[in-house]
Amino acid sequence: MIFTNTQNLERIKRFTESKYLDFIGLVVVLGGSLALGFHKTILPLNVFGYRIENYPLGIQSVLGVTLSMMVTRLVTKRNNFGNFLGLFTTLSACMVDYMFGNKAAILTYPISFLGNYYAYHLWSQQKEIIPKAIDNGFYINFIYGFSISLVLNYIGFTQFLSEPISNLPLYLTSVLIAGLTFGGQFNTAKRYKENWFTWQVYNVIKFAQNLQMGNIAQLLKYTFYFFNALLGWITWTYIKMLKNKELNTEVG
Repeated sequence: MIFTNTQNLERIKRFTESKYLDFIGLVVVLGGSLALGFHKTILPLNVFGYRIENYPLGIQSVLGVTLSMMVTRLVTKRNNFGNFLGLFTTLSACMVDYMFGNKAAILTYPISFLGNYYAYHLWSQQKEIIPKAIDNGFYINFIYGFSISLVLNYIGFTQFLSEPISNLPLYLTSVLIAGLTFGGQFNTAKRYKENWFTWQVYNVIKFAQNLQMGNIAQLLKYTFYFFNALLGWITWTYIKMLKNKELNTEVG
């Protein structure tokens, strides 16, 4: 098994928590988006009755996913500043998703904002962020998450219950994504190491959603996230093993 070779695990941990992986993520997301010309994407913007015909949504999206990548890397390293920074990237992501067709974004992203704050609040109470094993709370958080997602997405995709759902595939995808997001954020706050599997599933579905909406910057981001989540699971599991070993040594 992978967790029997301590030397390899140390290498994986160092790489996962290194600036090299930060740089790789930056190149994939920022460099890829610029190379493909996504930053040139222009769409009309309507805000509180004001209309901007040529809003540079591509630039905002590229900057947003770059900051979001930093958030994920910081959380992977168990740095609580990532949860704090995530409060601001959530606001930008809400606007971008809404303009690319996810009409329920204005309802679901506030929950994501609260989820980020919840994680920041709980982590700030810990002297050291130590991953923990799965328990019943892990599954309860997903029940809450998917219940909230189902209701909010239905309200959003029916124009506040005034019309039938116009895009059923996007609606179902959004329900899955928001449910995984809410449950995953609640479980990130609780430091479950198995939660990285949640983000693996989330990344695949989010990739599919952004493929439907044509958001290239997000496609690149979630490709990188998929591999980062695998490394995060290995690293967090190893850290928990080390902490357990340390505690057993102290008791012995």
